[in-house]
Order: sequence, then structure tokens, then C-alpha cells
Amino acid sequence: MISERYRNSQLLGILLALCLLDLLLTSAELNLGLIIEVNPIMRYLADVGLYQFMLGKVVLTLVCCLVFYKTIEHRLTSFGVRLATIAYGVVAIFHILGIINELA
Repeated sequence: MISERYRNSQLLGILLALCLLDLLLTSAELNLGLIIEVNPIMRYLADVGLYQFMLGKVVLTLVCCLVFYKTIEHRLTSFGVRLATIAYGVVAIFHILGIINELA
């Protein structure tokens, strides 16, 4: 039987992949002027430049994932990873639908 820690670690990997997908899609859409960044910290970095935005998003994502990984056995972390994975999955769907809508 697969341990809870292993399952949570797998889910954390999926979350990281979704965060990186969000980075790529958000960067592309920002660069094309299709969206605005709603997160105030990331909006500031996007206003400074695309490179700074991407670097900031990668650093914040990796720090959060590291904290999640170090505390993966806690129930609250397990819930947070699941919730964040669902949220980023929904965000990815919205990005993709927005791009499809723009291309149509």
C-alpha cells in the first residue's frame, strides 16, 4: 500500500508542474496583453519586466513547495497541497480557455 507521505509527495509534484504551466501561460498572456496579473506582488514584478516576473514566480513557487515538502506529513499541509493543486488546475483550464477564445 502506498503511504500517505508518498501520495502527498506525488501530489506536490503535480502542483509544481501546474505552477510552472501557470508561469508559462501567464507570461505568454501578459506579453501579448491578453490579461493583467491580479496578484499585487506579481503585478509589481510584471510591471518591472517579464524576466523579473518569471524569476519572482519561480522563486515564490519553489519556496512554497519546499515548505510543503518539509511539512508534508502534517494534515494541514496535506489539505493545503490538495487545495492548491485543485486551484492551479482550475487556473490552468481558465488560461487555456482564454487562449482558445483569443485564437477563435
